Parts: sequence; C-alpha cells; structure tokens
Amino acid sequence: MVLNPVWMAPYLVPPSIKPAGQVWVYSFHFESPKSHGFARKNTKAMSSRTDLTMTFQSKSDIFRPFYDLIPLTQDKLQKGLTNFTDAANKKYLLIWVVSNCACRSRMSLFKRLQEILGKDTVHLYGNCGKKLPCKRHDKACEAVFFQQYKFYAAFESSRCRGYITEKFFRGLQTSMVPLAYGGVGRADYERIAPKGAFLHVDDFASAEDLAKGLQEIDGDDARYSRFHEWRNKLEVSTQGSAHNRAYCELCDRIAQPIDHKKHKRSFSDLHDWMFDSCIADKPNWKTR
Repeated sequence: MVLNPVWMAPYLVPPSIKPAGQVWVYSFHFESPKSHGFARKNTKAMSSRTDLTMTFQSKSDIFRPFYDLIPLTQDKLQKGLTNFTDAANKKYLLIWVVSNCACRSRMSLFKRLQEILGKDTVHLYGNCGKKLPCKRHDKACEAVFFQQYKFYAAFESSRCRGYITEKFFRGLQTSMVPLAYGGVGRADYERIAPKGAFLHVDDFASAEDLAKGLQEIDGDDARYSRFHEWRNKLEVSTQGSAHNRAYCELCDRIAQPIDHKKHKRSFSDLHDWMFDSCIADKPNWKTR
C-alpha cells in the first residue's frame, strides 16, 4: 500500500491495522515538508509500520524525482542539437516566472540582481510581475518566448533535501540554463542533472558575486554554450514517465522473494528523516 501523508484520501489517517504480509510505502510526493507540517501526525502514525520510502529525497529506497533526464532516442541523436540555445539568439539575461510573492528571501535576491544587472535584461513575470504573453499550457508559445533568455531563475519556495520542482526543469525543457535556488545544496541537483547544466546560487559568495558571474558568462558565448552540451545526449522525460519508472521499481521490489522484501531503513525515525530535512530559506553563500 502506497500512502502519502499529504493526500490521504479516501483515508484521513493511516489504517489502524496493517495486515500481515502487506508492504507499506511512504510516498511524500510532491510537496515541501516545510509548508505541509500538518502531515507530521500521519507520518508519525506510519513510521513504525513503513517498509519502504518513495520520495524526492535521493536516499529514499525508491527515488522519485519530479522529472528524469533520459538518453535521447536514436532518431533524435541523428537530428543533432538545434541552434535555439545559441547565445547570439538571446537578447536577455535572466527571467523568473513566479506566482507566490511571499517568499521574501528569494524575492529579495531577485530584486537585488535586477538592481545590479538592470531591469532591461532581468525580467519578472507572473503574479509578482508582468503578465506572460502566452496562454496557460501553451508550450509552443512559451518555447518561442523563453528563447530570448539565457537563464531561468529556478527559485524554490523551500530549501529541503531533494525538493526540486518543475521550476528547475522549466529551463532544461526549453532553451534556458537554470539558476537553482533550493535543495540543501548543489549536490541535490547533481543527483538529477549533469553538474555542468546549471548554476546554483550557493556557487557564489554574494548577490554581487552572482551578478558578476552571470555577466561573465553573458560575455563568453563559448562558455554559455557548454551549459547546453548535455542536450546532445539527454532530454527531460515526461512527468508520467518518471512516475511510471518509480512504480515499476516498486513492483520489482515487492515481487522479490520474501526474504529480500525485508527492509531496514537507514534512518531510525521516518518523521525526523522527512521533517528535519529543511534548512533556512536563504542562499548559503560560498566562503572565499
């Protein structure tokens, strides 16, 4: 039985009795534990009876990220990389599309980057800025629009271990390079994407250092192009594909002989493992 403490329908609480031989899987998908503290009670109730974990944390028994990066098919390999990632085709440096304006730390950082780099090249869209020129879910329009930008501000609302949402993949799916702000550090992102495919705010010593880094890359077309080299071999999967892969792995696990189904978690308490996985919502600036 797969149980998500955030969405327990049709149950409001975990079942009071666990039938003999039944495998319980803890699936925290796909919300931040920091903003869903109400799930603590159900997590505690499940802790002693949970056999496997299937979450966005990479040390889960079954790792289930929001999306996967998968090898290109042979026909796509033969087509080669198109020029939509070329720096020469991009007029602007950085864009952020955001609806939740309440996260002060990330908004403060973006506003500071606008001050340093100029509002003519750093743009804010969504409920917190200008209205996007594309209708909702119009991927064709978005592809053309985002083609103008070099970097996408992939700023998460919470910094929790492994918590990486569609914000990061928006840049990878289009023609931009993600500027990540989330997880407990860069290593969380390197679990799901090549380390040369993105920047992380923690790579820098300050907002000023970050702005300088973006300017340096902006002035070096060859360096910028290297951020897109992964596209010659990989592509972002669909969300459904990532979902199916995780559940196929789960099926393989529980289909094994009974002796191999027994699982001793590497952590002592399910609640602490999930809810003590967050850090302060601010950049961890690199010390020089």
